Amino acid sequence: MKFLAPVGRGPVDDEVRAGEFRFKAIGCGSRHVPVLLTGNSVNPVFDRKPVPLYSDPLLHDGSAAKAADAILAHGNEAAKVTERYRLLTAPEQLQLLAFLGSL
Repeated sequence: MKFLAPVGRGPVDDEVRAGEFRFKAIGCGSRHVPVLLTGNSVNPVFDRKPVPLYSDPLLHDGSAAKAADAILAHGNEAAKVTERYRLLTAPEQLQLLAFLGSL
């Protein structure tokens, strides 16, 4: 498993780009970053390499079945961001979910 590459991103269209804008605008991007680095490794192929993925789209343990469930399950420090998501119009929420679906 450790030698498998990350899953590639899905198609990016105008709706996905608008969703990425919403993701950043409501504050999700302050916690969920687009690129993570691998840890130290004796194998140079894996040593501190950038991996283009967002962290935790379906909660840390994968317990959320859908992206919308994961967003609404956030609490504590993400409560303000969750409230901003709730205040988006239905089409804006769908854009954000389209962006998450493309990851």
